[in-house]
Amino acid sequence: MQGVTIYNSPGFGFFGSVSTNITLDHANILKRPDGLWMTTTADGSHFADCRGEVQLLDSRFEGMGDDGNFPFLFI
Repeated sequence: MQGVTIYNSPGFGFFGSVSTNITLDHANILKRPDGLWMTTTADGSHFADCRGEVQLLDSRFEGMGDDGNFPFLFI
């Protein structure tokens, strides 16, 4: 997945299950600039039962409920 920005989601932002070699490049979960303080209600990202590699490249995740309390950048 490449070039996706999620500003609000009622659940998972990015989800992978029983998958092989997932790459997210420039895939962002961001707080909306107009003041929305949370982007997703629970998991911003969730990868379970995956094989190979899960790569997160040049992506930014913030405001994701129980995943990560501070913005962080994957390189």
